[in-house]
Amino acid sequence: MGLITTSEVAERLGVHRSRVQVLIQEGRLPAQRYGKVYLVEESALKLVEDRKPGRPSKLEKEKAAKKSQARKQARAKASRNGYTKEKRA
Repeated sequence: MGLITTSEVAERLGVHRSRVQVLIQEGRLPAQRYGKVYLVEESALKLVEDRKPGRPSKLEKEKAAKKSQARKQARAKASRNGYTKEKRA
C-alpha cells in the first residue's frame, strides 16, 4: 500500500485535517514526515478506525469545568491570605 497525505486521511476518516495532525502528534497514527508534510501508510488507518468519535461527553466537560472552578477558587483563597508570588507591603 502507498503513502497518503493528511488531507486524504481526513477525507477517508471523515474528520478535519487538524484532527489527523492531532492523532499523529498523540502517537495514535504513525506517520512519516517529509519536510513540512506528514505522510501516512494506508494500512495504518486501521489503527484509528475504531476511535471514539465526536466530542467529549457532557459529563466529561462538566468534570473538567468543576476542576477548573476548584483551581480558581484555590488561587483566589491563596491570594486573599497573602500567599501570592509578590509580597504585599
